[in-house]
Amino acid sequence: MGLEEGRIDIAAPDGAKLAVYTVGAGPPLLLVHGIGGDHTRWRPLYPFLAERFTIYAMDRRGRGGSTNGPTYDLKLEYDDVATVLSNLGTSVNLLGHGFGALCCLGAVRRLPQSNVRKLVLYEPSLPLPGESLPPGLLDRMRLLLNGGDRERVLSMYLVEDLRLLPPEIELLKTSTSWMGRLGSARVIPRELAAEQGYRFDDDGYQDFTVPTLLFEGGASPPRLRQAVARVHRAIASSRVVTLPNQKHLAMDTSPESFMQELVNFLTT
Repeated sequence: MGLEEGRIDIAAPDGAKLAVYTVGAGPPLLLVHGIGGDHTRWRPLYPFLAERFTIYAMDRRGRGGSTNGPTYDLKLEYDDVATVLSNLGTSVNLLGHGFGALCCLGAVRRLPQSNVRKLVLYEPSLPLPGESLPPGLLDRMRLLLNGGDRERVLSMYLVEDLRLLPPEIELLKTSTSWMGRLGSARVIPRELAAEQGYRFDDDGYQDFTVPTLLFEGGASPPRLRQAVARVHRAIASSRVVTLPNQKHLAMDTSPESFMQELVNFLTT
């Protein structure tokens, strides 16, 4: 990587420890990962970002260096992101991916808008009305976790929920983030269940004026692109960028195009 991470630990309101890894120099940029990994999923982007921003890449609760609280609820994840933002001060750039984007959507309603300079959401994983997970997916995952087979659980998530193809998964296996993904597989079922119970408040962002960029992959599953469109309608200050021929992981499969759009948005 060539860049040495620092680490700060921040206490969540319910006592969980939130590990936040930092590198670089410049305006603060908080990165919030999705279901399929931990903070290490951002490491391949450090060389591009660290010369422009001070990166703060958090492990969400129960993953990597962060601990669990006594209970779990999606609203606790909102509190976690809001707590980290508050500790970083005002005018922080915020980027959330997938499930992490849901956490960011919840967090920004808990703080004054001055805390967030710009907001970037990559395919917030809103569930569509009437749509559900593949039959028995969570039960199958839990059974495999009981047997210690985290790799199959992670592969099931990537194939059955994100609709990735075998070559795309093989590419992920060669990345520096794969071990972090495997380590986080144990909490995938609870987050998929929380995601299914999530309800987006279409009217709850009428007064939200923070400049917002919404990423979507041109080849992503329809439900993710429909989710982007729904958030775009709700946030008047948002615009959508479509990454041609990409799916949910363009930062891995086409980092140059992703980074160009991201940096242009954050630096203008």
